[in-house]
Amino acid sequence: MRTTGFTLIEMLITLAIASILLGVAYPAFNNMINENRLTTTANSFIGALAIARNEAIKRGVQVSVVAKDATDNNNEWGRGWTVQDAANNVIRDFPSLNQQNISLNSTGNINTITFNARGFLATNQDNVDIQIPGSTTSRLVTITRSGVTRIEKL
Repeated sequence: MRTTGFTLIEMLITLAIASILLGVAYPAFNNMINENRLTTTANSFIGALAIARNEAIKRGVQVSVVAKDATDNNNEWGRGWTVQDAANNVIRDFPSLNQQNISLNSTGNINTITFNARGFLATNQDNVDIQIPGSTTSRLVTITRSGVTRIEKL
């Protein structure tokens, strides 16, 4: 007589191994998702800065990246931002990040980053820093006086 299937012991061992693997994999997977959200947010913000700088040079006027709601000094840019020209015409709109629990905080509570017609920052500051804090690591977006952007993983 030949039987097929699993014994109770085999199923329990399989369940035990699966739960151990799941217990180890879940935190790593969760961390990977958070890291990807930080990277995506930083890249989206840098993309907005690139659009603003390119449009400023192309149009020969000042173009700004403006925070939609800068009332929270610890998250000026978290409610989204727009790229707009000197006449406040919206060139591109970027949505809120609140559903992702990601905040963007500027050093000095800056809520507008403006590029002049040459692509340089139109402020008196040397650099503008925007920090994107995460649960384990953070990102720091720096815009230099010459309009060049860079990102650091902290």
